[in-house]
Amino acid sequence: MEVPSAMFHLLEENGDIRCVSDKVTAHCNKRISLNKPKGYKLKIGHQDDTVYKGNKKVIEELSKFYLKEEVKMVVIGVIDGFDECEAESGQLLILVGEDWKVYAYETECLHLVAKSMQNLFESGLNYPGIKTFYRGQCFENMTPEEWSDVERDSDEIQKKQDAHKCFLKSTEEEFLRNLEIIKRKLPTQNKKVHFCIIFY
Repeated sequence: MEVPSAMFHLLEENGDIRCVSDKVTAHCNKRISLNKPKGYKLKIGHQDDTVYKGNKKVIEELSKFYLKEEVKMVVIGVIDGFDECEAESGQLLILVGEDWKVYAYETECLHLVAKSMQNLFESGLNYPGIKTFYRGQCFENMTPEEWSDVERDSDEIQKKQDAHKCFLKSTEEEFLRNLEIIKRKLPTQNKKVHFCIIFY
């Protein structure tokens, strides 16, 4: 069954990518014939309708680790049995970004395949892509300042820092108490004892 491409074009004009998932749900498992490459159809569906079911990390990484700027993405479907796809499944995952460009994903490669959804449905899908991005490519040629931003914003690093602070806080009182005991036991005849304690 063909799906009117106008439904996606209308979303693009309204500018709210959050509504894309609702339209995908409404037309799930329906198919759109593509003008290019010939003979292939886009099967409408969510991530859980693909081989990437339950793997939220994949979409998060696509948003953060491929393009120069972070771009939120929504899965709109797949192309099954795509001969040129390097993924073992043969599934080419199709997504739309908040920039309304259309991307295709396969095995750590993200391809820009259409400049808009209207372009996708009218002209077809460009493969291997107008441009191809690789995992981690966004970190190439970064300045020290940009690296600092990445490290500061990293959830994993932040969690470790928070855990470290909690640990220090929990041991601080006991440490100071033990320190006082040590100071009292040290000989103090004509001697001054200095301790420098730094908590990070």
